Amino acid sequence: MTTKKGKICLDPGHDRADYNRSPVVPEYCEGQRMWDLAVLLKTELESRGLEVVLTKNCVNQAVSLNARGKTSKGCALLLSLHSDAASREAPNWVSALHQVDDHCGEMDAKSKEIGTLLCEAVAQLMGVGTRMVARESSADRDGNGYRDDYYGVLRSAHTVGTPAVILEHGFHTNESCTRWLLEEENLQRLAQVEADVIDRWLQEQTTDSFREFVRQLQKAIGAAVDGIPGPETLGKTPTLSAAKNYRHPAVKLVQQRLHDLGYTQVGKADGIAGRKFTAGVKAYQKDHGCVIDGEITAGHKTWRCLLEME
Repeated sequence: MTTKKGKICLDPGHDRADYNRSPVVPEYCEGQRMWDLAVLLKTELESRGLEVVLTKNCVNQAVSLNARGKTSKGCALLLSLHSDAASREAPNWVSALHQVDDHCGEMDAKSKEIGTLLCEAVAQLMGVGTRMVARESSADRDGNGYRDDYYGVLRSAHTVGTPAVILEHGFHTNESCTRWLLEEENLQRLAQVEADVIDRWLQEQTTDSFREFVRQLQKAIGAAVDGIPGPETLGKTPTLSAAKNYRHPAVKLVQQRLHDLGYTQVGKADGIAGRKFTAGVKAYQKDHGCVIDGEITAGHKTWRCLLEME
């Protein structure tokens, strides 16, 4: 059985290796160093069972902010990697820039939560302070009634439903910070720390999401609502397919659950089991050793897998 722990999008800063050369340590360039960090972090995340996509294929590839954010569609998080700059050498802290456009909704909450966790962990490793930053623009391009995020990559990630964070790894205008970032051992440690934080956060998100899925399913099928799947819950699960119970209340719950698990073939959670529903179910069944028929039943063990009873 293949377990999908989650999908992460990494955005290695800027378009060129020589972008943002340090004025105090000329061998440091933000573009190259954040690409190096992204490569290390990708390896660390994949070693923990996570799927990783990058917003560009090589260090010198130019990609628009809009395209970067939209690359994260279907991901649990977009993390944009940077180092900061100031007009004076003294400033030296780690900053996390988080989303604000859904006005304290779920996406904002996730963005701020993981941003805070990453910011604190990286700052502790680097031995510096922290800053959390939220900045709105003056426009409401998506028409949701709230001002958009000021930063383009956060704004475009929002349009595809992805929590996103820009993480500034100290200041490359500060000599001590810049020399620290140039040490290969330190960059590897950063990758390990950030991967650990993301992995733990996703595990907590997954547990909370699963319990809520079970509770909502129990309500829909008339089982005792406790968020813990057992014989009663399994025994009351209906067959769901394009031919049977295709508008059952549980269909929408399954669609959302499959989408959260990375099976985006299932499409939008519209409560109708159609062609996309069948495709998503078959992809899930293939990965989990079930009968691949696009139909969710307990007998062919798909319900058992969805309820984590297998």
